[in-house]
Amino acid sequence: MQAVVEYVGDGRLLGVADSKQLIVMGWRGVGIMPMEAVLTALGGCSAVDIVEIITKSRKQVNGLRVELKAERVEEPPRVFSKIEITYILKSPDATENELRRAVELSMEKYCSVAAMLRKGGVEIGYTFKLER
Repeated sequence: MQAVVEYVGDGRLLGVADSKQLIVMGWRGVGIMPMEAVLTALGGCSAVDIVEIITKSRKQVNGLRVELKAERVEEPPRVFSKIEITYILKSPDATENELRRAVELSMEKYCSVAAMLRKGGVEIGYTFKLER
């Protein structure tokens, strides 16, 4: 995997990786802040896993919302210390047990972003809700 990030002025950074998708990062209200990108990546990483696991169980996914709240330490480099995640799955036929299993598999086995953050000492907690 490779990526390039380039400063293009006015507090804006443009990044592109192997997928060739452009991400706008920055500061001063321009683009997503890098730590926000990490938090968002955690949500995206686990969301992909959960949707894949649920649909492979031949259950319908009408929506998945991942809400993340992070705490950071006060001293630089101000890393994350704790992250709480709430998963809200909209499905007419998935069960709570299937959702629990999917979330646990993602967070404990498949999500590489979660694994990387945990190795850095970040405490990650999660809850989930099923909506019809």
